[in-house]
Amino acid sequence: MWTQEKVTIYRENTIVTGEGLTANPDLSEIEISNQETQLKTK
Repeated sequence: MWTQEKVTIYRENTIVTGEGLTANPDLSEIEISNQETQLKTK
């Protein structure tokens, strides 16, 4: 699967945003273009 749209992935204390995504069907491998990663702290 792929898209050129903006994407956001939330996982535990991490937020990954970017534009463009390429992934295999089971989402075990994901590549995000123009990626920015934020870590949330308490």
